[in-house]
This record gives sequence, structure tokens and C-alpha cells, in this order.
Amino acid sequence: MRTLVSFAFTVLLLASGSVSSATEGDYQTEYFVAVGDYFDVAYETVLDVSDAGIIDDELPCIFFVADWAKVSPMEVAEVRAEGTSWHDVNRTFNLSAANFYVMMAGKIDAKPYQEVFAKYKNTPSSDWNKLVLSDEDYVKLANLRLIYQHHDYNPYSIMKMVEYGKSFACINNQVRIARAEMIKQEMAAASNTNKNQKEQN
Repeated sequence: MRTLVSFAFTVLLLASGSVSSATEGDYQTEYFVAVGDYFDVAYETVLDVSDAGIIDDELPCIFFVADWAKVSPMEVAEVRAEGTSWHDVNRTFNLSAANFYVMMAGKIDAKPYQEVFAKYKNTPSSDWNKLVLSDEDYVKLANLRLIYQHHDYNPYSIMKMVEYGKSFACINNQVRIARAEMIKQEMAAASNTNKNQKEQN
């Protein structure tokens, strides 16, 4: 049921004028907050990494690598800011594409994600550390993990949202709103159920 509900909210939000009325600055702020909350770092730390020349969509890559390699985000940012590919950034910190894999149980229908998941599927898991992914692949996987885990939201719906060409900051904001609405509806449904049970008793 959550799959259907979350996808319905996704479509609704993409078509909603209220969502489009938000500014890119609003999206960026909420996105930085999500990154900070997920990795348990201060908002200012996320801002500092951004100011070091890292584009917004790559922030999750920076913080995932830093977390897995047990180094500071700024150390990773400095390597990336030199123009180093994400494949080589990972190698610098003894990581690989294997670390970025996101476990999915079903079929991947979203076109932006089909190719990268096909690379994993067509390669024995023991060789995932040898996979060469594009910078875009790393960004898509890192943001998918961040947004779906942080908001407890359906990852397949998030992957479909990427097809609309929105920034990940925008997608994060839409998912945040949709998740809040879902919780509201779930609470209302639970309240109605409790009320009906009391009336029956």
C-alpha cells in the first residue's frame, strides 16, 4: 500500500502549483538540513563543504565517503574539488562502487537508474569493487540512499521523480512534503479507527 500511496503523492506533488512556488533557496536549505540530519553533522558543516566548491547534488557523495572512510568531509571535498573523478576519489579512500550499491528488491523501471543497476546486476558481487561508474552514477546512488532512508520513503517513487529532471534538492523537498502528508493521513485514519471502536463498544 505504501508503494501506491507514495507514488500517488509523487505525481500529485509534481503537478502541484504549491510545490513549484517554493524557491531554489528553500530547496537548498531543506536539502542541507536533510544531509546534516542524516549524517549527524551541523548545518554549518554542510555549508562549509558546499562553499569549498562542491555542487549541491554531490554533497551526499562527500559525506558518505567521509563516513565510510572515517575521515573529515573537508578532506574528501578537497580531493573532489581538484577535479578528481568520483571513481578515483573512492580509490583514494580505499572505497569502491561496492560501497555505493543500494539494495533494491524489484524491477528498476526508472530510466535514469536502469543503466547503473544493470552494471551491478551484470557483474558478480565479488567484482563490484572493480566497477567503474560515472560521476553521475555515484551522485544518483548517493542521493537515492540519502532521500529514501532519511524520509523513510519509497525508493522506486524517488527514482521515478528523477525522470522529471528536477534537482535532488527539489526532490528532497517534495518527498519531505509527501511524507508529512502521508503521516498526517495515517494518523487521521488511526484516529478514526479508534473512534469507531469506542462507539461500537
